[in-house]
Amino acid sequence: MRFLVLFLLLPFSVICQTDTLQLDTNAVILNVCGSLPDSVDASDKIHDLVEKEPEYPGGEGAMMSFISSNLKLPFADFCYSGNVYLQCIIEVDGEITNVKCIRGINTDVDAICVRLIEKMPNWVPGEINGKPVRVRYTLPIQVCYR
Repeated sequence: MRFLVLFLLLPFSVICQTDTLQLDTNAVILNVCGSLPDSVDASDKIHDLVEKEPEYPGGEGAMMSFISSNLKLPFADFCYSGNVYLQCIIEVDGEITNVKCIRGINTDVDAICVRLIEKMPNWVPGEINGKPVRVRYTLPIQVCYR
């Protein structure tokens, strides 16, 4: 009897999950493709998905070099390691603005990583249809101090 009840509930749960997924997908599509209010200029829109991602000048290797040579961690009586996830806006001219930590290790290390990203040179901006646009960008920094 238990097998029969589970068997009958299984298709229902799959159908409910599918409906929920469709609603979530539609919400994302409306958010990404929806029209902007008249009071907002299209250049002010912050994009999460772009045709060409923003790029650090010189590429990923140059960015790793910049981070490793400029990341100065304070001496601590304890070991800490992990990833600090930072989010920022890469502007149309490549400037980095609105840097914030969205997931960190501790407040001191997080603040040091935020200042490091704020010191970066301007990036090559992201593009849509060949035109530079503002892009929300998430950057993980791996920290290991022992």
